[in-house]
Amino acid sequence: MKVRMMACRLGLAAATTWFASCESLHPCMAHCADPLFRPDPASPPRVITLAPTAEWRDTKITVHKGERLFFTTTGEVQWVARDRTTTADGENGVPGWTVGPGGVRGRIGADGPLYLGFKNFTAGANTGLFEVTVRPAIAVTPP
Repeated sequence: MKVRMMACRLGLAAATTWFASCESLHPCMAHCADPLFRPDPASPPRVITLAPTAEWRDTKITVHKGERLFFTTTGEVQWVARDRTTTADGENGVPGWTVGPGGVRGRIGADGPLYLGFKNFTAGANTGLFEVTVRPAIAVTPP
């Protein structure tokens, strides 16, 4: 099953009921009553290096139903076939709304493994990498 993930340098995706949606991440634009989330400071981060050599990478992180995750992504990738350089948002991606070609996306497998990959992956002599930090997320209730 695919995960819709906000893939930006400082992004958050909530993996709930086996899928993720960034609708609740847009402060007071989607669901104002939904809580916002932040990384759980009590949990150690997992850092995944994502090189543009394969469409998907198994992160070895198992996601359970109802679990929420916080993602932070840095780096750039140069796509030879497209003659473009992209950040984690991808070409013409809008942070928090859309991921463009070459940006980071995610999916959760049948047994819960989290996979990270590239939208519209094109094989070739691509260079660069993204570093994705994944941590459990906790709700922040507005004051």
